[in-house]
Amino acid sequence: MILVEKVLLLLPVHRCLETVWHSEVDAKLESMRSQTEKVYGKPFDKLRPALQAYLWDSELPPPWLLNDLIGWVVIGSDGGDCLCGDLYCRRKDLRPADELRRYGSGSPGRNNHWVHWAELGGRRTRWCKDNSQYVEAVTNLVSEATKSFRERWPRWRRCEVWLPSFSLDCLDWAWAMGLRGDDGNKERGRSAI
Repeated sequence: MILVEKVLLLLPVHRCLETVWHSEVDAKLESMRSQTEKVYGKPFDKLRPALQAYLWDSELPPPWLLNDLIGWVVIGSDGGDCLCGDLYCRRKDLRPADELRRYGSGSPGRNNHWVHWAELGGRRTRWCKDNSQYVEAVTNLVSEATKSFRERWPRWRRCEVWLPSFSLDCLDWAWAMGLRGDDGNKERGRSAI
């Protein structure tokens, strides 16, 4: 069952941190470089520029930000006054016997690339008095999501939920949840998002 009705944050989950990924790529490229030097019998820098460019392009993986994804964390409102989250993973990463892999999560398309597989927030945050409580709740949801991915798939024990470069404090969570009108009163109102 999908909990989030009003999406406030959509955060990608990566297989590993960007720095780890770059070190893996550097090691792979260095290995390719040394193998090429053995095959051609001369330093890589002395090869024809066209051959160097071809070898780099054939070995260089696509950029980390969009291509190292293993899932998504959706954080938002349940349509009422509760902050909650949902987890999505790639269908191909599920076990073949898993029902989600075979039948999906109630969606009409059977070949969806991403499927909903878990909910976050057993203890939902409701009616917080200030922004810092919402920031703490979002931080807890993110750490719970990371833990869920790591427990479900041991090969992703280094996975991380990517957080935006700005601080979560800069968002007015009470306003976004629709719990405070534009005049600053703590009245229940419609979300302005």
